[in-house]
Amino acid sequence: MNKLIIKVGGNIKADLREAWEHPSKELLGTHTVYVKDTNGVRKLLSPERIHLLKQSLEYSSSPCVSDLVKKTGRKQEAISRDASVLEMYGAIKKVKKGRNVYLEPKIKSIEIIFG
Repeated sequence: MNKLIIKVGGNIKADLREAWEHPSKELLGTHTVYVKDTNGVRKLLSPERIHLLKQSLEYSSSPCVSDLVKKTGRKQEAISRDASVLEMYGAIKKVKKGRNVYLEPKIKSIEIIFG
């Protein structure tokens, strides 16, 4: 997946109907998240989560949570919590290898659509 699309106040039923009726218009390589209002966007894209996503994209390989703790100065619990939210929305994937958890970015860009 290359892009995360966040639709604020979008109509999921209409979008699903459109995708069903016109599959050629489907945006390949995207993941769409629907939020009710701008508070949903703020919750999903808090400054800390944006920074965490940016940090995970800057590594040549998937960063380990403990490396991000050292680099950002944040607590491990806070990074893990934010990573779980980002994973829930399809922006990253947490991969456990032994005792370490690595964050694999699943997107390269974010698009926000209102309406």
